[in-house]
Amino acid sequence: MNNKITGILLLLLYVCITTALLNDAFIGPFNLQNLLRYVSLFGIIGIGAVFVIITGGIDLSIGSMVGLTGCILTMTLNGWMESPAASNVGFILKFLGSESLLLAVAWIGWRVIRARQSDRRTTRPEKIWISGLIGGGLVCWIMALAIAGVNIPSWVTIPVCLFLSFAFALHLGLLHGILITKLKLPPFVVTLCGLMCYRGLSRWLANDSTQGFGTKYDESLRLLAIGKPCTATFILLLGGIALIAWGLWRAVFGQPEQRRTNRTWGAVLLFLGAILILVSSSKYWDGWTTTYGKTLLTLGSAEVKTWNVSVPQDSIARPAQWMKYSVYPLVLSLAGLLISMSRRQWLTGHLKNWMLHVGLPTVLCGVSLGAIYRIKNWIGDEAVTFSSSDPQTLWKMLSVFVAMGGLMVGISLIASTALRSKNLAEQVLLTIVAFFAVLWLLGFTAIHN
Repeated sequence: MNNKITGILLLLLYVCITTALLNDAFIGPFNLQNLLRYVSLFGIIGIGAVFVIITGGIDLSIGSMVGLTGCILTMTLNGWMESPAASNVGFILKFLGSESLLLAVAWIGWRVIRARQSDRRTTRPEKIWISGLIGGGLVCWIMALAIAGVNIPSWVTIPVCLFLSFAFALHLGLLHGILITKLKLPPFVVTLCGLMCYRGLSRWLANDSTQGFGTKYDESLRLLAIGKPCTATFILLLGGIALIAWGLWRAVFGQPEQRRTNRTWGAVLLFLGAILILVSSSKYWDGWTTTYGKTLLTLGSAEVKTWNVSVPQDSIARPAQWMKYSVYPLVLSLAGLLISMSRRQWLTGHLKNWMLHVGLPTVLCGVSLGAIYRIKNWIGDEAVTFSSSDPQTLWKMLSVFVAMGGLMVGISLIASTALRSKNLAEQVLLTIVAFFAVLWLLGFTAIHN
C-alpha cells in the first residue's frame, strides 16, 4: 500500500477514535448518518473529478451539473407519473432513434467533406458503424410507434426517468469534451461557463424552490435518495459475504508464482468475513418478522414488494454489544505485531531501529491514549472553544492537540515500519489490527439505529 494512502487512512482512523473518546455525541446515530451521507455524496462526485485531474484537466461544473440533473430527475418523475408508461417509454425510444439518425447524417456529411479534401474513401468499419446507427435509429422509431398502444406497468416510469437523467448528464459531459478537445477551448473557461449556465438553468426550472420526490416514492426511490435502503448491520452482513468471496477468489485464482501469499491473504479474508457475518447476523438469531409494503413491479403472476424486517427488541443492539468485545482480539493482534517487529529487529541486531520504530511509538501510543482519557475527565461535558473566557481553555485545547498528535505519530510509525518490512506476517497482523479497531469503534455507536 502506498505510504501516502496509509497515512491518510491512519489520520482518519485516529481522528475518529480520538474524537469519539473526547465527545460521545460524535458517535451518535444522527451525527454518523449525516457524516456518511455527505461523505458518500462527495465521494461519488470525486470519482469523476479524479479522472479529470489525472489527465491534467479541471472541471468546475460538477456540482452545478449534479444539481441540474437532480432537478430534471425529480421534475420528470413528478410529471411523468401522471402520464401512461407507454408514452414515457416511447419518448425515450424516439429520442434515441432521432439521435442515432442525426449522428449517422453528421458522420456521412463529415466523411463527404473529408473525401473531397483528401480523396480518401469511407472505410468498411466506418460503413458498418454508419449502417448500425441508421438501423438502430429506425428500429427505435418503429418500437416507439408499436409500443404506443401496449399496456405497460407504471413502475417502468422510474427506470425510464433515471435513464433520462443519466443520458442528460452524459450529453453535457460529451459537449464539454467536444469543446475542449476539438475546438481547443480552455477547460477552465468551458467548465466555468457550464457552472454558471447550469446553476442558472436549475434555478429557472425549479423556480427557485426545492424539488422533492413527494410522498409517492417513500417506500421505493426515496429510500435510495436519502441513503436508507436497509439497516447498517445488513450492509455489514453483505460486506462479510463480499470478503469471503474475495478470499476464495484470491486463494483459488491467484497468481501461481505468489501461491503462498495468495493463500495466506485468502485465509485472512475468509476469517475477517466470517467474523463480520457472525457479528452482523447476531441481530437475527432470535428470529424476525417480515412485513410487506407497496408493490414495486409485477413479473407475470409474481409481485415484488418492499419489505421491512423486524426483530425482538432485545436483539437490536446485540451487534454493537458484540463489537465491543473486539478490543480483546485487537490487543492480542497488536501484541503479536509488536512482538514480530521486535523479534525481527532483535535478530538483525538493529536495537537502535527497534527503539525508534517499535519501542518509542508503542510508549507514545500508550501515553497518548492515557492522556486522552485523563483530558476527557478534565474537560467533562464542557464545550472547549477559542471564544471561551476561561484561562484554562487554551491549556485544555493544547493538551488535546498534543495527545492527538502523539497518538497519530505513534500509529503512523508502527504502521509504516510494518509495511516497509515486506514481512507477510506483520502485514497480515496490521490488517487484523485495523479491522478489529474499526469494529471496536463501531461498538460504541448506536449502529442499530
